[in-house]
Amino acid sequence: MATSDTEIATSNQRKSPERSNGDRLSSLPDEILSHILSFLQTKYAVGTAVLSRRWKDLWTRVSNLDLDDSLVYRHLPPNNNGASTEQISEVRGRRALVFSRFVDRVLSRHKNLDSVNRFRLQVMSDLRLKMELGYGSLLEEIDIEIQGKYGRISRESQLPESVFSLKNLKILKVGGILVANTEGSVVLPNLKILQLVRVPTKDSESLSRLISDCPVLETVHLELCYPLYFDEKCMLIASSPSLKNLTIIHHDRYTPIGIEAPNLVHLHLHLHLQPITPFTVLRFLGGSRVFSCLDSAWVDMFWDPDDPEHCMIELLNQISNAKRISLSNETLVSINMP
Repeated sequence: MATSDTEIATSNQRKSPERSNGDRLSSLPDEILSHILSFLQTKYAVGTAVLSRRWKDLWTRVSNLDLDDSLVYRHLPPNNNGASTEQISEVRGRRALVFSRFVDRVLSRHKNLDSVNRFRLQVMSDLRLKMELGYGSLLEEIDIEIQGKYGRISRESQLPESVFSLKNLKILKVGGILVANTEGSVVLPNLKILQLVRVPTKDSESLSRLISDCPVLETVHLELCYPLYFDEKCMLIASSPSLKNLTIIHHDRYTPIGIEAPNLVHLHLHLHLQPITPFTVLRFLGGSRVFSCLDSAWVDMFWDPDDPEHCMIELLNQISNAKRISLSNETLVSINMP
């Protein structure tokens, strides 16, 4: 029985699937491949360099850098396997050094840091890393968190002042490092999201300027932020007409807060403060004006009910226009409500 040409071709395709499928990925242009690698954590993007000579430098053109040392510590020996604290600490130290060298290598070999859109750095070690990272003019998102041993804040590293002049920056998330004292004005015309967690500041003016000088800022998250040096006159005073979402968690009780945000939509306060002190004042600027745009407010605070300035009552009056108000048990007790 004769076999048609179509049947022969189909049979050959079944016998040699690699001939029909081929290496389609490698047939793509270098620009497309680098774009694909941008969606990977940088460690894995760098790992593709071993595939072939062509892939050796493709990772050096990625537009996103995601450097996370949790991959380094993932396989640390557990205590229940007989490893002593000293042994684990020694292993951590060696791997922290390896990660530091890896970061330096990535930054030095990248072909065009000015083209990077997103930079993420997550570090869980006391090792000081170079923070002058050559931020590019196209950078839209920065996410840096350095967590020292036992959760300590790294006071050796600080956010470089060059960050405050990135005109395309839209998202700035910083954790565990010092916010530098900016000498001049902040130039962040496109910043919409600001998140600071466990961030010491040299003075309140740096943080106030960062909030007030961003014309389109919509979301601010402040958690465990405090001045590096105690100053009873230190105050956080900021004004942001564009601010819509404000979260303050465990703010330092010795730093009075004043934030004017007439267009605020969502407010979240989690302040387990000590009883009122001469330095503890929480006020939202704007006189007796309520937040007319407020949709929801969540308040969890502990305050002295004998507060002579009635700060708690003043705050509740200003958020009384919200569609939804949630108060914690501690807040209810503080204002003597049943």
